[in-house]
Amino acid sequence: MYQETLQIPLDSLNSPIIERHKINLKLLRIDQTHPMISGNKWFKLKYNLIQAQQKQHHTLVSFGGAYSNHLHALAYAGKKYHFNTIGIIRGEEYYPLNPTLSDASQMGMKLYYIDRKTYQQKHTQEVKDYISQIIVQDDPFKLGANSQRFYLIPEGGTNQNAVLGASEIAQFIPDNTDYVCLACGTGGTIAGVI
Repeated sequence: MYQETLQIPLDSLNSPIIERHKINLKLLRIDQTHPMISGNKWFKLKYNLIQAQQKQHHTLVSFGGAYSNHLHALAYAGKKYHFNTIGIIRGEEYYPLNPTLSDASQMGMKLYYIDRKTYQQKHTQEVKDYISQIIVQDDPFKLGANSQRFYLIPEGGTNQNAVLGASEIAQFIPDNTDYVCLACGTGGTIAGVI
């Protein structure tokens, strides 16, 4: 992931209305960057993983809902690049786990559930301290005193490192492009592309 060369297809889209208006419409298939860390997740995680490794963190912690593609990608990245991973899940615990959380768990991610009201305050120091306390008390990876040393990635993965990674998407956009359309969630990908 760190130094891998990406080959991203650029597909042409055709339909009678597109042809009638003489529009040249292309789709950059970043969903094909990697089978498990696909799309913008590849770019958003890249520099977070590099920084976590440089700071010698062994555990990555992030947030998401029960169907979070971000947590799924993070679990895989953790397994592949030798990080422990923890997912803080919005809402109540349900069994059996859905396919997203089941995969994440099987890839070694420890899941903790917090109620929706607390989850809405996840950015506050009080909730960060609460989460840290849970992790330290449980010590899921048997790290002892080091269990409190984890690398925190925001929900959806958006932070400065993610924006830096997403900026690399722009190199795959042809120079003669007039408009770029991009779906938005947390806004990190479009901030990087811009």
